[in-house]
Amino acid sequence: NGTIFRGVDRLKLISSIIRSSNSQGGCNIDIFKLKRDKCIIGFFALHDNVELRFLEEKWLRIFQFPWLQHIDLVKDYFGEKIGLYFGFLGHYTTWLISAAFFGFFGWIGVAADNNNPNSPVMPYFATFI
Repeated sequence: NGTIFRGVDRLKLISSIIRSSNSQGGCNIDIFKLKRDKCIIGFFALHDNVELRFLEEKWLRIFQFPWLQHIDLVKDYFGEKIGLYFGFLGHYTTWLISAAFFGFFGWIGVAADNNNPNSPVMPYFATFI
């Protein structure tokens, strides 16, 4: 896109310029005061459609393994906090796959034992979990 800044960095820079004082080279606009006085309803950054389409092509898939998410692209578009959140979700989901696998066989063991919750397979499942 011809810039050294990521999209999220450009948004943070613009927001900083808007809120900074005149002596610091900013516009000295108090967003909270404008919202409080009902001069504006909200202050939100607009999406960059080109960057957003690129992110959607790489990240939003019908079937994608959680450990193959493009977390760097998410971080570059939405910021570090959102990138870390989706990185955690991918890691958490990956570990839940193994729990679901063993849980399914634990459920089969309980069903085979006439739905007895004290089935002999349950201590092994509980140890795993």
